[in-house]
Amino acid sequence: VGKLNTIAVKVFENGGVGHINRVEFALGVPEVGKYWDSEALIEVWIQRGGHEIKEIKIFDDLNIIEDESVSAFLGQVDCNPDGFSQCLLVSLDYMYREAPQYNVIGIKPSDFRGYATQFYFNDGVEVLGESLNAPATMRIAQAHATYHPQRGGYLELTQIDRYQNIWADKYGIQWHIEDGLIKQITLPDYENPMDNDYIGTVEGMKRDHPLFKQYMLEQQQKALEVLKDILGAYSLNKPMPENGGTIYFYGSETDYRYTEEFQLQLDLESDKMQQLLQDLYNYNELPINNFEDCARSLKGVCYESEH
Repeated sequence: VGKLNTIAVKVFENGGVGHINRVEFALGVPEVGKYWDSEALIEVWIQRGGHEIKEIKIFDDLNIIEDESVSAFLGQVDCNPDGFSQCLLVSLDYMYREAPQYNVIGIKPSDFRGYATQFYFNDGVEVLGESLNAPATMRIAQAHATYHPQRGGYLELTQIDRYQNIWADKYGIQWHIEDGLIKQITLPDYENPMDNDYIGTVEGMKRDHPLFKQYMLEQQQKALEVLKDILGAYSLNKPMPENGGTIYFYGSETDYRYTEEFQLQLDLESDKMQQLLQDLYNYNELPINNFEDCARSLKGVCYESEH
């Protein structure tokens, strides 16, 4: 990249070098056989007779070639050391502005009758160096319901990977553009995303959104906090209370209702209820063997009204 490169080829034609019409150089061919999918194409058109270059055409939509650096040279040389046949030497000079994604080079000579042959070279071809092209930029409208430090207004995106179409904003968050759709693909770089307020403001997020899993985890954490408040329990990752006490487990672990503390509380509430019933309805305790005459038993005794 940024330095002059040279490709020189010898071209043989049965009718003589004067019948060679043009030689094409395809740069950045994805693989052998995909000549027309090259990233750039340079055509050297030759005057009939093979002595002069008619014109040079450059097709480079991705701007990987420095157009002003392109030049070509012609010469008639022996095809083999025995000098039995003549070939047209076509030498092409050009400069890369950016390394192509693929290293295969395709070459296609053709004559004035339209006959052509394609050749491919990928052995030892490697383009190195930093791009001389300024990265592409664009502005997008930033939605409010997005897990992002900025909500609303416009974001300036800079393309960081041309081949994967990956862009980044000033916060370092990456975006992917495909078929006109822009999708955020990375999260803000927080030490613990659960500690910030951004996820909690997300609304209207679909399951295929790249941030849906993070949002789901945040909501699960909130649900656990509510559960702990309801149960009055400590979770496994909490330290023991300073004044002692019992760590209760919930969910798929030990049911806290079977702890000694809970049973004592249950007995206390039962005693209060019995006293209330006796005060209101003048109930007397009867032995358990009269259970069939009772409506309900709570502590091994039944109740029967004197009225």
